[in-house]
Amino acid sequence: MRILWLALIGLLSSVQVATAQSDSASQAQPVPATAQAIPATAAPTHIKRGDRVYVQPSDFGMALTAAILKKNVPVTVVSDSTKADFWIETASNASHEGGAERVAKVLAFGGFAGSGKHFDATVTARNRDGVVVFAYNSQKGNFQASAQNVAKNLKKHIEENQK
Repeated sequence: MRILWLALIGLLSSVQVATAQSDSASQAQPVPATAQAIPATAAPTHIKRGDRVYVQPSDFGMALTAAILKKNVPVTVVSDSTKADFWIETASNASHEGGAERVAKVLAFGGFAGSGKHFDATVTARNRDGVVVFAYNSQKGNFQASAQNVAKNLKKHIEENQK
């Protein structure tokens, strides 16, 4: 049995050596000049006026698209992701306070207790290389206010990077 194990280990070792030698031989061959990669232009690292953005289709994505148009954010929103310079992805979450938490807030703060609703949205914009060039988290009382807050801050980001 011991001899069988030693023979098996020897066989595996010889296969590994042969594989390593064939790998190094294939790596040593020069690449023809016609097959070399053409250097691509660097992807932009800031969203600029007139850039094309694709907003991920989701409920919050649609609200964000409307807010971008309403707030006159100086970008073009495209529906075809292959024609975009930047891709915007969204994640959102709506929550409501529980009964006991709501009662405690009303007792402590009275009329200033708020509505008991909370909406969180996180937005990231990335370029074609996958580099995140803009990210923002909005915490507002509702869906629309959060989308408009993100659009306002996206516009601010674009205007700051024009200089």
